[in-house]
Amino acid sequence: MSTLTVSNIKATGETASRGVSGVAAAWCNSNNQTATITESFNCASFVDIATGQCQINLSSNMDSTTYSVTSAHFHDAGFTYETSMSIRDLLTASSCSWVTYRCMATTFFDSRVVSFQVCGDLA
Repeated sequence: MSTLTVSNIKATGETASRGVSGVAAAWCNSNNQTATITESFNCASFVDIATGQCQINLSSNMDSTTYSVTSAHFHDAGFTYETSMSIRDLLTASSCSWVTYRCMATTFFDSRVVSFQVCGDLA
């Protein structure tokens, strides 16, 4: 078996390269309560739109708005409400946004930890 060792990956047609440690086009771990990015790759800034509604602006744009986003959130171990997170219909080539909410009460709230990854082609 051969081993290929590289420090960056750049797909044909992309203008930005990706570090081997971040094969996803972008990923982020954020804190909605403090409106901060904890750790990320290809994420430039965090926008606190309103309670439970946030947006991440990407450092390098995606090539379209049809990329794939996988997300999860965590509030607190003692949190007793059923909660959910949803990527909003506002995906753009340069940002994605989401909402976190209590399912039974259908109210938005700021989740402590939100993480997501973006898969697709960079512009």
